[in-house]
Amino acid sequence: MASLKDIAEKTGVSIRTVNRALKGDEKIKEATKKLVLEAAKELNYIPNLAARALKSGGGYEVIAVINNLHEMHLRKFAAMEKVLRQKDLLLSIFIVEDENCCEDLLKRLSLSRPAGAVLMADYDSQEQYDLIKGLWEIFDQQSIPCVGIDLDFEGMNQVVLDRSQAIYDAVQYLNKQGYQKIAYAGIEGAFGNDERLLGYRNAMKNLSQEESIFLAPPAVGDEARVESGKLAMKFFMDLEEGPDAIQFFTDMMAVSALQFCQENDIKVPEDLAIIGFDNQPITAFTQPPLSTIVQPVEKVGEISGQLLCNLIKSSESRVYTKMVNADLVVRQST
Repeated sequence: MASLKDIAEKTGVSIRTVNRALKGDEKIKEATKKLVLEAAKELNYIPNLAARALKSGGGYEVIAVINNLHEMHLRKFAAMEKVLRQKDLLLSIFIVEDENCCEDLLKRLSLSRPAGAVLMADYDSQEQYDLIKGLWEIFDQQSIPCVGIDLDFEGMNQVVLDRSQAIYDAVQYLNKQGYQKIAYAGIEGAFGNDERLLGYRNAMKNLSQEESIFLAPPAVGDEARVESGKLAMKFFMDLEEGPDAIQFFTDMMAVSALQFCQENDIKVPEDLAIIGFDNQPITAFTQPPLSTIVQPVEKVGEISGQLLCNLIKSSESRVYTKMVNADLVVRQST
């Protein structure tokens, strides 16, 4: 296996310079970085993270724990991994769906202590919430540096997407556009629904307008949430005085609402304005294109990685909560 010394001999620079170039040190000239990286590739150089960990006196693995995995989570992890890699940290992802998975993870931890951990969850039940919280308590007891993403556990370092403010701003936008009967359609018990609902209610209170709320029964998965969108539209259209704008809990509910409008000759946005939440790729191609709230998932992943690196490096006991804003993308549905 190639070593730093092998790369140094091939490129004619010092071992220290090779090491700094591989780490992306900004003080190293770009030409030197390119030379070193090309030599490393040619020699099939693989960093020995375990050796570096022994030298520094700490672990090199960061474990990310989540109860389910989808495209938006993967984007967060990809951004986080880039940050961790710069610090010679390796990201491993564990999907913990039930107690058996949790036990498997704990067995792994008993054999090898990680440098740090990231916890993230989309919990739609108390059981899932308790499972993730139990893991956090174990990490805390073992003094493993830990960051939670969108969790609400007391004493935990967290990175939180400000869903409440995002919905508040969207409702304010609708009001400025002239809409006076603004409704909210969510899903009972769904992760993040309470924060969205709080933002809606605060905005309506600020505007001195009457609330109009529909909460669909618990629904997990895109297909179920499409059905929730249909239920919401049927509910609002059956009202004696229905809304002229609706903020939906998620894009899939909003896309379903657009389809309902097409099938029932409801003009969007003339008769009804619609806003989603998530900025899924499909939203740019609906008819009309859907206005939606963007979750800055890459930014959340990057900030989470930076916060965890700081916690690993420092022995400071202060607890941090970093709020991340979400922005409204205005398209033709409003």
